[in-house]
Amino acid sequence: MDKMEIEFVSDTTTTINAFINGNTENSIYYYSEIFTQNFDTQYHPSQNPLFSNARTNGEDLKHSVHRSNQPDPLNLFNIDDKRDLPRKEYHYTDSIKVKISCIDETSYKVLNAIYVDNFNNGNPFALVNQKTETNIVGGIGRWTGKASRSYYMYIK
Repeated sequence: MDKMEIEFVSDTTTTINAFINGNTENSIYYYSEIFTQNFDTQYHPSQNPLFSNARTNGEDLKHSVHRSNQPDPLNLFNIDDKRDLPRKEYHYTDSIKVKISCIDETSYKVLNAIYVDNFNNGNPFALVNQKTETNIVGGIGRWTGKASRSYYMYIK
């Protein structure tokens, strides 16, 4: 991770961008979480929290860490943010903690499968024609180790 920047979208809202050095031989998988001071009780996934440098061909990667009210993939925290803001934006007075974590490829696939399944929940036209991803040998479930780095973002 090279840096994090706040980008103004309007006179009252912002987004956050993470910039990641693409100069690596290996594919690296990431998971982003946010915590908005005075609104959230725990870190929870940002909008589209999974991303990778796998297809950047050595180019630097820019990832937008959008605001989200989505809970964790297992719905443990039940985040329900009813703020009058555009869907993916933060208010310019928000103080936001951003956690970017490196995860292994298997955990990336498991979490992605959980998000896709959760996204398609209740959609009668979505066909789930794949086995449940797991990273537990001899069972079904997930365990995800994360190497994390946190950033505290605010407007001075």
